[in-house]
Amino acid sequence: MVSVAFGLTTFFIPLIDTNPAVMGNLRWSVFDLLQRFDLEVLLNKAGGFVLSAAVIYVLLLVALVAMFVSPSQKFLGTIGVAGAAVTYLAFRFAGGDLERMLYGSLQDFRIPRFGITVTGRGVGIGQLMFLLLGVMLVIVFLSRSPSLDEP
Repeated sequence: MVSVAFGLTTFFIPLIDTNPAVMGNLRWSVFDLLQRFDLEVLLNKAGGFVLSAAVIYVLLLVALVAMFVSPSQKFLGTIGVAGAAVTYLAFRFAGGDLERMLYGSLQDFRIPRFGITVTGRGVGIGQLMFLLLGVMLVIVFLSRSPSLDEP
């Protein structure tokens, strides 16, 4: 239950990195993004990220309620697996949407040591997604606990 509550707090913790700074901030939380940007802009320009975040946080809320009401192993396991899958896909594909919204395009990131330029490194959602993936895997692990289905 503590891990699910921690997962929900990541909504307010600034774990999204931006380089260069956007509106004077180098770090953003999901809450900050929703508060500072119009929902229509978010949905039109960063819809993949917004949809992924909404699904992940709704799954966490459902898991928290399920733990109090009826902690079924199968149900919690399904939530954990679905949440882990959505989190992985968001990490893999949704960062670019958010970057396009914040900067208007994907940013180039120069790696001088190797003499290469990589596109799409202005926004880092890795910390947020890593923590959420960990929480979802903890839910899967807890769903395997034999004490959940015992009366």
